[in-house]
Amino acid sequence: PLTRIVLRGDDKYIEGHAAFGAEGDQLFDLRLDPGERADQARARVADLEGLKVLSEAYVGGLSGFEPVHQVSGKPLSEAAGGVELNEEQLRVLRELGYLGDDDQGDED
Repeated sequence: PLTRIVLRGDDKYIEGHAAFGAEGDQLFDLRLDPGERADQARARVADLEGLKVLSEAYVGGLSGFEPVHQVSGKPLSEAAGGVELNEEQLRVLRELGYLGDDDQGDED
């Protein structure tokens, strides 16, 4: 699982996740506690919530983005069946060791 971290000023917010040993969200003051030993989440609830809102807004802004294949420009969901490579691209891939001499880039 992924976890989100937000830094603002001296504050560091870490999204809690059981897989990382933290059931709840954490908040640290990196200036006073650079070793991140004293969780301030309960003492500074408003600051914690503000950073959590920033984290959620950032992730919400990522929705709708579909990555595209860098050669074809097609969305990756459409390029899943493979991408046609020209001879120059095949030559470069062979030189880099990604293809053998008998590999023509076909999946058959």
